[in-house]
Amino acid sequence: MYTERGRWRHGGEAWTHWCDGFLPGMLWIIAAREPGDAEGDWWMKQAERYSRPLEPRQYDREVHDLGFIFTSTYKRWFDLTDDAQLKSCWCKPGAPWVCDFARRAHICVHSLSEDSLFIDIMMNVGIIFYAARETSNAGCLDIAMRHR
Repeated sequence: MYTERGRWRHGGEAWTHWCDGFLPGMLWIIAAREPGDAEGDWWMKQAERYSRPLEPRQYDREVHDLGFIFTSTYKRWFDLTDDAQLKSCWCKPGAPWVCDFARRAHICVHSLSEDSLFIDIMMNVGIIFYAARETSNAGCLDIAMRHR
């Protein structure tokens, strides 16, 4: 997450690890541009290698950054492969997380107040719409519609 004298350092203050999806997300973008050849396969392997460690984050209920993390990684991975297990992983941050907190929707789409909107928080809206469609959950749909 950090560099020191041109070398990657993974230590240091990570706060909520909100940018953990950046590198694997970029790798999925590159992999999608190089489909079906040896170089594309190499990029896919790297993208998967850096995405897999994020999978347990689907159960993280302490941060609002799940849309930022999973839209960049597992959603791109799913779009590229149509692997149903990936779809499930990408949907989980939306369905239970959003619906569990439906009465406190500010956790999902607001950081500090209703006047506080950041792109990482707004990235949750896509997951909320997706979860609403996949689970037919009217509560999730209502939250998504109020924050589109």
